[in-house]
Amino acid sequence: QLGKHEKIDEHTTFCLASVSKNITAFLLQKLVDCGKIRWEDKVIKYLPDFYLISPEITNELTIEDIVSHRCGLKHFSGDSLVGLGFSRQEIIDALSKLPHDRIFRVNYTYQNQIFGLSSLIIEKVCGKSVNEVMKEYIFSPLEMSDSSCGMPKKPWFSWFFKNNMAFLALVLGSFNLPTFTTFNNNK
Repeated sequence: QLGKHEKIDEHTTFCLASVSKNITAFLLQKLVDCGKIRWEDKVIKYLPDFYLISPEITNELTIEDIVSHRCGLKHFSGDSLVGLGFSRQEIIDALSKLPHDRIFRVNYTYQNQIFGLSSLIIEKVCGKSVNEVMKEYIFSPLEMSDSSCGMPKKPWFSWFFKNNMAFLALVLGSFNLPTFTTFNNNK
């Protein structure tokens, strides 16, 4: 934090937010390399109860489409539901009711919830939580013993108060600067 001298070390926790999409895509590629999935696989192959308002898109949506942000929904579809406390299943159900306003596989529309389907596919294919699979394929081989993925249990803000947590901290006027700081509640 500006003006403070707390150090970041190998145990400092960072909230990666959307950077986690890169890690998830890397994990998906590891599963492709192992022959467990293919980028061209349809989402409904692994999530047969998933559907969108368009049956055609539902039947054609692939893993590649969801990580490429080409599903045809508006940017950030369903994101506001997370902050309102909706469950993962309630969000997936809500996505099935949203109209498509972009051209499927043509227009890029940034998605968090649709991209999140990739975690469900990973869990289905591997029979473990995505966090366990991340540990097995990525974190353990890289000796990242303090790493995990996913949101903590509610209350969601409690993880800001753990020891050695880095988070965005600097706001100047109307400019939000991506400056990380550590928080240590032992001091």
